[in-house]
Amino acid sequence: MKDELAKCLGCPSAPCKACPCGTDVGQIIRLAKESNLDEAGRLLFQNNPLSAITSAICPNHEFCAQGCVLSKAGKAVNFATIEHEISVAFLDKISALMKPPPIHERAKKFAIFGSGPAGLAFAFYARLAGHYVTIFEVREKIGGMLQYGIPDIRLDKNLVDKFGELLEKMGVTIVTKCDFLIFNDIRTFDEYVIATGASISKKVNIPGEEHTIPALEFLRSANTEKQDFKKKTIVVVGGGNVAIDCALVAKNSGAKTILCYRKTRDFLKAGQKEIGLAEKMGVQFEFEMNPKRFEEDRVIFETKCKKTDEMKEVEIKADKIIVAVGQKTTQLQIDSAHYIGDCVDGTKTVIEAVASAKQLFNAMFA
Repeated sequence: MKDELAKCLGCPSAPCKACPCGTDVGQIIRLAKESNLDEAGRLLFQNNPLSAITSAICPNHEFCAQGCVLSKAGKAVNFATIEHEISVAFLDKISALMKPPPIHERAKKFAIFGSGPAGLAFAFYARLAGHYVTIFEVREKIGGMLQYGIPDIRLDKNLVDKFGELLEKMGVTIVTKCDFLIFNDIRTFDEYVIATGASISKKVNIPGEEHTIPALEFLRSANTEKQDFKKKTIVVVGGGNVAIDCALVAKNSGAKTILCYRKTRDFLKAGQKEIGLAEKMGVQFEFEMNPKRFEEDRVIFETKCKKTDEMKEVEIKADKIIVAVGQKTTQLQIDSAHYIGDCVDGTKTVIEAVASAKQLFNAMFA
């Protein structure tokens, strides 16, 4: 953190204000330089209660780093490093001190369906403001993609669990392993917030797809039980963050891992930090590889011959084939409900999901 703080020029009118959640980067850095870390942590947490989590996985090169005057020279301050160290320490401190906020005299009863980042953030804002809050989650643990999608190598899941414990200390009721459908005809709450995310893998509709594993299914399995892919070859088809996460999991579990993308490297949709991590770990990248059909132990791709520019077919053998070409939203229909996060906007970043929750809360109560 010290090295990143030292890089900051302390611009009088800080231009680093591109965070979707409105984080005041300049103010936080000034407080950190003054060693006022408690106040910096309080402001970060008040603005974005998931700052300990988002700072670990946020594509800051797309947001706060873009506004840094040093970015043109390729030396932008890595604010995520600063934010993470401050926020993790503050989460530990606030968790030990947290007591249930008082109930507002005109408190509403909120039901939140889905406990991904949008649902968790809204629960925090609403309970802090004195409302009754119940979170309903279909899985055993809260967190959504934070818990079951992002691999451990990129995110410490203890941070997700700690935030859940914090919400419970605040008085939020959390119901897991819950069937959402039973609430279709029950009106026991004043407000319904749908934050069910985009948790269904898209299909590619290519012959032999039955021989593949959907990316989210692969990641959920990896996040619930230890995987051992030594002496195995795993091919990942895709070029976004989920594809990279699959490749990281496969490689970290011992597999020879090949990520195949239909366009050139410049068009990879994943973050540069994640791509760099995959390359450092030894993931093999193959570009301009368009899948034509899947077989039980191989993928047939169409690619351009470098010598003749003609199209040709190549095959890559694999023990497992992971398809990561995007996700579909999961919509739960409840009359007069409010929708936030990925189930509204499609798959975006975690910080944008938090911003969506914050925006809805401000629209309802500001």
